[in-house]
Amino acid sequence: MTRLALTMLRVAGVAVVLMLGFMWWSEAVRRDRLFAPVRALGIAETVYVAESDSGIGPGDHESGIRFFVMPEGMAEAIAVDGISHLNALPTSSTGGAWHWKPTPVRGGDADWPMSDGDGVATLGDVMERYWSGTEVADAVRDVVDGALVSPGSYYAFDGNDLFVMIPDARRVVFAYGG
Repeated sequence: MTRLALTMLRVAGVAVVLMLGFMWWSEAVRRDRLFAPVRALGIAETVYVAESDSGIGPGDHESGIRFFVMPEGMAEAIAVDGISHLNALPTSSTGGAWHWKPTPVRGGDADWPMSDGDGVATLGDVMERYWSGTEVADAVRDVVDGALVSPGSYYAFDGNDLFVMIPDARRVVFAYGG
């Protein structure tokens, strides 16, 4: 192999390593931003994850849902203080404050998208409309949809991320798209 060919091979190798390093770093930064609200809540136990990525590179056409166990202290605080407790939580991943609303979600609520038919959009409707089609298990979808149409839970939707707090079941749902 000629000296020029070896030099070109080394340069290409360095370029690939730098590109992979940048992609890893970009993904780490994006994940840190995305899941900062969840970490700030002190949530540690994940019980369900469904994610999809149909783009190239970090944050490109991806969506997902994560189902967490709500810490007992948080469930008790929400039961006592409701939205006041939730409004004191960290900001959304877009940098704004979460605007919490009690369930049931009602048709015409400006903070919740309407489905194409009558009534309130389901979790599946929201994920289909705003994010790529992440497949969500029926049991998870049923729990979230049940919480959204029944009193006693809370939700916040900022167009990018959706939180549903279900204190009675000690569950937190975080769905996102990017």
